[in-house]
Amino acid sequence: MKDYYAILGIQAQAGQAEIRQRYRLLVVQCHPDKFSRSEQKAEAEEKLKEINEAYETLKDPRKRARYDARRAAGNRPPRTSPPEPAGRPEAGQRVADSPPSGPLHYTFRGGYGDRVEVTLNRQANVILLDPTNYFLYQSGGNFRYIGGYAHVSPIVLPVPRLDVWHLVVDTGGYPGEVRASVRLIRNPATLW
Repeated sequence: MKDYYAILGIQAQAGQAEIRQRYRLLVVQCHPDKFSRSEQKAEAEEKLKEINEAYETLKDPRKRARYDARRAAGNRPPRTSPPEPAGRPEAGQRVADSPPSGPLHYTFRGGYGDRVEVTLNRQANVILLDPTNYFLYQSGGNFRYIGGYAHVSPIVLPVPRLDVWHLVVDTGGYPGEVRASVRLIRNPATLW
């Protein structure tokens, strides 16, 4: 996996303004028109392609979050079989407490009106995915999710329909570890 942060020469916690500024500087420095020899032009074109690829990923928060999750996971291959659905926890029951390293993944069965409460020790990406979108997330495709970058804790996410749900928590590429405690809050009107 290419290290887009190294390509742009920035830290993983760089903000959007710093990413944009560094990208513009590198484009000016590496532009093929600055070179007269054909070997230098070809090398500059390759470098510029790499810089553009890195920038296109890091400038978009969704692509960046997906890249950071794959980067943190060591770019391991996606699971080939679907995860086993979890049993139905009682209202207010804790789904899980996280281990202290890597992207965190929780699976549970939830329905309309249920909510997932996630308590974090720091800011982190918190996304809720149905099975199809979780598969797309794992394989690096475009996916839809509920949630995003959580600045405050706890964060409460609504469960839109009855399904097996995947909750993923990661640091968003920032250094350090994230700890999370996840609790499923059942809709009292739901009887299934």
